Amino acid sequence: MQCPLVFFAENKSLKTERPDNKDLRAVAIKDDIGFYKGLEAGIPEEKIFQVTTPAEAIQRLVDGTSDVWIYGQYPGESIIQTIAEDPDSFFILDDLGNFSYYIAFNLNSDPEIIESFQAELDAMKKDRKDDGITTYEKIVGKYIGPGCTERSQTMEQVTNLVNLAADAMSRPGMDALGPIATARRWRPLILQLARREVEGRYRGSLLGLANAKLDEARQKSSRRPAPPPLQDS
Repeated sequence: MQCPLVFFAENKSLKTERPDNKDLRAVAIKDDIGFYKGLEAGIPEEKIFQVTTPAEAIQRLVDGTSDVWIYGQYPGESIIQTIAEDPDSFFILDDLGNFSYYIAFNLNSDPEIIESFQAELDAMKKDRKDDGITTYEKIVGKYIGPGCTERSQTMEQVTNLVNLAADAMSRPGMDALGPIATARRWRPLILQLARREVEGRYRGSLLGLANAKLDEARQKSSRRPAPPPLQDS
């Protein structure tokens, strides 16, 4: 499984006055790959501030104590949309490329335990249910992002996922924080599904489907604000 790692930023001046990486003030989650990739990108260790939660990293961008947050693109986008006061103010300054996710074991682990983990992981990738989604895809989609799962779904299966996300978004009272928080929670999922290339020819049709479903969700509840159309990127 691979996902892009990026520099998230909030200070718009970085777009026009881009400092060298060695001059960037970065923030990374403690023990996350972002810290090590920041070093490889040329950011001095003393300029990478480590925090324990994404909320702390986002706040450092907002208050200007850090220039960039080094993190996975899909989970980062979802977290920003969910907890940032103004998610639209954030942008991707740099793409550091795709990196693999692994399950790490102690060097002294029993080989049979590792084999059991691998066998169960392989089984979760194949146990496709009636909804067309495997257990593996559900876990990755929930905690990391749909764009990071293997491209094993058909057009019909991804369409079902888009329908599911938009229908859930239209249900009144599903989120205790209100309609705006609900929209923030579901729009990243729909957008990620629309971006994902199951096959190249599906890209435009998925984006159109997602927008159509957003319109339908808005019409089901006049109390919910009308979200802007999704943009391909």
